[in-house]
Amino acid sequence: MHDALPVKAVFARRLRLPPPPCDLYGQEEDDAVHVLFKCDVARNYWFSSHLAIRADALPGQVMPVLNLLLQQLGKEKFMVFANLLWSFWKARCKQIYEGVRISGKQVLGMAVSLDSLAKAASNPRCITKGEFNFAAAEIDRKGRVCIVDGSFKEDGMTGWAHMFYEEGDLVGFEVRWGKAASPFHAEALAFQAAVRRVQEEGWSDATFYTDSHLLARILNGLLSPESIEWRTYGLVIDLIANWKGSSGFRCFATSRENLLTVHRLANLARVKNLNAQGSTFPLFPFVT
Repeated sequence: MHDALPVKAVFARRLRLPPPPCDLYGQEEDDAVHVLFKCDVARNYWFSSHLAIRADALPGQVMPVLNLLLQQLGKEKFMVFANLLWSFWKARCKQIYEGVRISGKQVLGMAVSLDSLAKAASNPRCITKGEFNFAAAEIDRKGRVCIVDGSFKEDGMTGWAHMFYEEGDLVGFEVRWGKAASPFHAEALAFQAAVRRVQEEGWSDATFYTDSHLLARILNGLLSPESIEWRTYGLVIDLIANWKGSSGFRCFATSRENLLTVHRLANLARVKNLNAQGSTFPLFPFVT
């Protein structure tokens, strides 16, 4: 990275025009330091990060800023800073060129995910050890049970479904369709809908089954949500907060073979654009 100004700022200076405004909020000159550190959005972002950087105290040029932070943070934390900087720049470009506004919370989540991926890449053994080995459980329909699945295709179209049982008897189900960013995002959407529905039924205790080992690890406290992709980070954080509000909830990972019926319902919701809920299967006589 260098101290070069954006192209429009260079032309403004050569033609002796007033400095261009910030692309985000029209405040002050849109130079490199302002874009990355000094505008209101950037200052809030840096102070909200776990590095708690006060951008107001930074120098007015990029290289002095980087040198100062390298001295203050040290090599390890400077790598964290680099991921924060890259995530902020990507989010800013999405807003300016694609009109997609990403919240500061989501940007911070993306930076943390990049950091986790970098650490995993530098130590491949961590992917196959310890908490990453999570055995699939057989479904036990004693008590209150909810089984969940999401269906995702590359075009982003998604269906999700859940079925809940009481002492082995089916007492309700729900199917929904929408958009998701990834298979994991689809599973998280399905799980969020299932938790909400079970709580609406007044259940304070229930056992949930999903074929997402990653989601099961997170909800069981075996894996930090910071390890997931930034697009799903906010959804999972909200799901965890809701999950922790019901101490009687449990979650197990299971194999796809144990979820064939709910998986068919999720596929049906995706293909047919279905939003429905009920308590008996005659509503879907073509599902076997």
